[in-house]
Order: sequence, then structure tokens, then C-alpha cells
Amino acid sequence: MGYRWIYSITVRTLLLVGGVVLVTLGIVYGKGGLLVAGLLLCAASIFIFRKMQQQLREKSWLMLEAIRNRDYSFRLPVYGFSGGERVLQDTLNRFGGLMGEQKQLMEQRERFYEQILSSVTSGIIVLDESMKVVQTNPAAARLLGVSRNLVGIRI
Repeated sequence: MGYRWIYSITVRTLLLVGGVVLVTLGIVYGKGGLLVAGLLLCAASIFIFRKMQQQLREKSWLMLEAIRNRDYSFRLPVYGFSGGERVLQDTLNRFGGLMGEQKQLMEQRERFYEQILSSVTSGIIVLDESMKVVQTNPAAARLLGVSRNLVGIRI
């Protein structure tokens, strides 16, 4: 974690520019050592760039998996990052927070509707598009003479 500075745009730019300058000087003056050093600096710059892209892909994949699993508690670190990556991490954290709030609100509404449904004395059966029972209340089970829940049964 202490090496985050190596991913900064300044370091990557300096490595690439330094590498290009050394390659140019090596070619112009015929110095093989400068050419090799320049190529190594350019290779290091490319390696760091690829490593950053791989980390970004992994973070994006993990975030998408968390969303797919309806887990909005993920938090990406923003400390130690700069520029676009810090903005991206912060934005993803805000998105996760908003989705978590929406999930919580929907769960509260669902509990509220379940309380209303269970307090009604008339029998109520809620069906989905394929005519499967989605929700019932105790009065419906009592009226139909069924001692168990009807959820999942096709009518």
C-alpha cells in the first residue's frame, strides 16, 4: 500500500518521457547502454499502466458482482489515490451507498405492506403473471382451510 505513488500520472509520464529521451539519445549517439536503459524505462511505464488497468478491471468486476448479489455495502479506498482514479472510487462508493439506501427503503415498504396485509380480516391472495401465489395473509389460509402458507403454489 505504501507504493501508490508509483501509479501517479507524474511518475508514469516521467518514466515514459525519460525512456523516450534515452532511446533517442542512444540511437543518435550510438550508445547501446542508453538505448537499453530507455527501453527499460518505457517497458516499466507500460507495465505500470497495464497493472493499473488490470486493477481497475478487477475492482469493476467485484463491484458488478456485489451489485448482482444485491450487496451494496462495498467500499473502495479513496485514500492514496489521485486524479481520475480517486474520483472513480469515490463515485462507485456513492453509487453503492445510494443503492443500499434504495434497498433499505424497499425492505421497509415491503414490511409495511406485509403488516397491512396480515391485519386485514378478508382473505387476500396476490398472484404474479404466471398465476403463482406471491403473497397471502392468514385470513386467506383460514378461509381456504389450509394450515400452511400458499406462496409458490400455482393456481
